[in-house]
Amino acid sequence: MKIRTLFSLFSALLIGSHTEAAKLFAVSAVYNGGADSLRVENSSLPDLVKDLIENDGAFSVLQGENAFEANLTYFALPDAFVLAIDRSDPQIIRLRVKSSLISLDRLFEATTEDDLKKQIINWLYLEGSQDAADLLRIAIQSSAAVITDGSPASTTAQLTDGTFHMFGMYQSAGHETGMRGAESGAHFAIWYNQQNYTIESPIGDLQGARSRIIIPLWLHFNSRISLVAATKFDLNEIEGTDFYGLGADIGMAFRPVVRSGDDRFGWQFTPVIGAYGIGSADGVTAAIISQAGLINRFEWRVFDRSLLSLVSQYTSFENLRINLGDVELATPIDQNILKNGIMYEFPVFSKSLYGNAHFIDSRFLKDSRVKNFQTYGVGLAYRLTRFSLQANLGYDHADLYSGTSFNLGAVWDL
Repeated sequence: MKIRTLFSLFSALLIGSHTEAAKLFAVSAVYNGGADSLRVENSSLPDLVKDLIENDGAFSVLQGENAFEANLTYFALPDAFVLAIDRSDPQIIRLRVKSSLISLDRLFEATTEDDLKKQIINWLYLEGSQDAADLLRIAIQSSAAVITDGSPASTTAQLTDGTFHMFGMYQSAGHETGMRGAESGAHFAIWYNQQNYTIESPIGDLQGARSRIIIPLWLHFNSRISLVAATKFDLNEIEGTDFYGLGADIGMAFRPVVRSGDDRFGWQFTPVIGAYGIGSADGVTAAIISQAGLINRFEWRVFDRSLLSLVSQYTSFENLRINLGDVELATPIDQNILKNGIMYEFPVFSKSLYGNAHFIDSRFLKDSRVKNFQTYGVGLAYRLTRFSLQANLGYDHADLYSGTSFNLGAVWDL
């Protein structure tokens, strides 16, 4: 995709380039009586474990080793698991999985490598879901690479950012001097968002990229009430591990103070609810996340066609427990995020072209590896009577994280 390629070059200039890249998952092993060691990284956790059991690929040097231990890196968290393999009995292969982080100690036994591999894979995906959930809860507090929660790249942060811009910090200045949304009718939009980012993890810098498409619809019942709904599609990739997402939000915007004519001040608040699913076969991740929040927007018309907006948002996230037969999807999500932002819009050379500059402060209020991050952004909007084209550039900065974003959207009044 040309847009993604060009933006990756732009991001490299802002974030900087990194020659060394680690994977989310890795195995380190000592063998030959402690004389030799190896480290194997993989973007797929099931493939990594399978190759280890079968002594395949880079693990072929372990053929002939009757017993050895290997440390497993999990979501960039070193030594999350210890895998002890024992082949001393010619009839049985034993693999013990241990983790001091969650007091895990489980023994698997099989007569063939294929049967042992199936047991481990089934445990990773199904039977060990609670063990994985407990470890993921620790990883959220220890590693910024966990994709569900705990960093600006995580799903909870990205969901909050999407609703923040759609329901609160949207570009509003245009031909009409009145309050955006107070007009009758409806409008429809298509947004494309591309993000490139770097995460500093315990095993080194990790590079990630997220592509997102958002399709929102605004229905204005009258000057004081509007219904806003959106569907979003995501692809997030971190060092070769892909995570897919699909979700929807819906909010009801209320305007106690409608800015119209020569009025300078307007006030809108919007309660929002939504649900979002995220999954990855390589990352052994599956979660359904619910969110509920409140977005508050104050706006002032500073000059004739210049607008200053102050936006605040509080959002709460929880995982939805889904039972599929004997399997329960219960990835641990329990987070509250607070965002505050300011945006100034101003005309550029004509009544159709508007620029903006904005700043946003975001804070995780519960356990997370990254406690807060800041966003600096600029944008342009070309507005006609019933159509507008908008583009924004943003830069996110936090301890252990930096990223750039590009947004391009088209809006039609219906």
